[in-house]
Amino acid sequence: MICDACGRDCAKIYRVETEGRTAEVTVCPDCYRKLYTAREEKFGFLNGTEERGKKVCPACGTRYEEFENTGLLGCADCYKTFRAEILPTVRYIQWGVQHKGDLPSKIAETRYDMVRELVTEQNALQTEVTHALKAKDFNRAEQLKRRIAEIKNILNGGENV
Repeated sequence: MICDACGRDCAKIYRVETEGRTAEVTVCPDCYRKLYTAREEKFGFLNGTEERGKKVCPACGTRYEEFENTGLLGCADCYKTFRAEILPTVRYIQWGVQHKGDLPSKIAETRYDMVRELVTEQNALQTEVTHALKAKDFNRAEQLKRRIAEIKNILNGGENV
């Protein structure tokens, strides 16, 4: 079996009890020791001291004790204020402290550029419609409105350009 934590091919199924519920996890013995036998050290808010509970964010007034109870921080400064206390928790929950997500695909970038161009064109056409109506050029205004309708259709998931 493959370990869910490290990817090695030596995992076993362990039963773990958390918050009154039992769950089965597939991890290797090393990862099990790291993650579950020393939970208090890994999961920061489970071993909070009284001094930690009294720590307060200077920006928003959130107390560390509130974070322990809710798991929520009040503002961006809370991350700086409680950094030492929350890093073990973040490491435990997310398997690290750096984001390792994917970069947007070329298709997404191309789609974004197309949408931006269509919105820019729509705004310019709307201005032209206003000028055409002021000049009483109703045929031109009607043509422009049709193009605006086509753009709205495309932006709302209709057919492509």
